[in-house]
Amino acid sequence: MDWFARVTRARNDDAAGGGFELDAVKARAAKAGMPYQRFIRQALEAAVQPRKRA
Repeated sequence: MDWFARVTRARNDDAAGGGFELDAVKARAAKAGMPYQRFIRQALEAAVQPRKRA
């Protein structure tokens, strides 16, 4: 499952009272010692960075 499908599924689960993906993101952010919004932003920024050529 690609990331877009996971985000869409998480959004749908949240609307239905689920949201286990968000809980997992919050746990990883807490482990990294930062707010989950910043954790998500950093992950998105890293995902859209141009890849360095070797």
